Amino acid sequence: MKWIKLGILSAFVCFGLLLINARSETAFMSEILNGGSPAAPTGVTASDGDYANKVGVLWDAIRGATLYRIFRNTIDNSSAATDIGTTEANYFFDSTAIVNQQYSYWVRAENGGIVSSLSDPDTGFRAAGVISQGLFIPLDPPFAPTGNELTAAKAYLGKTLFWDEQMSSTRTVACGTCHRPAAGGADPRTLEDPSGSLNAGPDGVFNT
Repeated sequence: MKWIKLGILSAFVCFGLLLINARSETAFMSEILNGGSPAAPTGVTASDGDYANKVGVLWDAIRGATLYRIFRNTIDNSSAATDIGTTEANYFFDSTAIVNQQYSYWVRAENGGIVSSLSDPDTGFRAAGVISQGLFIPLDPPFAPTGNELTAAKAYLGKTLFWDEQMSSTRTVACGTCHRPAAGGADPRTLEDPSGSLNAGPDGVFNT
């Protein structure tokens, strides 16, 4: 009888562990829906005169967010900041900024009616200049393909995979290991020391 009771108890324990594992992927969203909130966006950066027609604002994708709301003020005071728009991506272009006006920007993560606190601010401004109408004109953000629209969840997944070393055969190298965001997605090692590059490139020859 003792062994029967132990066997039944063990079966219940195993079933419970399987149930917990099956729900692990949705646990965070359940927390959101039941009163939790996404974390405040981090890494907020506004462009300093990089564009003559807008100010670019970029931040880290936040888990659990389905939308981001951007706020702006001419002074460092979030309580009086203006809501200037929303986006599902982790970037926003402020085309209503006045030339040479310094702005403070904040970003808030949202999931339905549940919102995070505001991010730390960053300042940015729109440069004075004339947009060329020649061959080289400012590029707009890429269009999302039909049937595969951009969402905040996809942006977060992309960030996670970009830095995931388990994607490589040795489990030690991520896309971000070589393609540095600070270098525009390029590999700065090829400029610093071509002889030390780890990959020869499509032509199979180093230093080209």
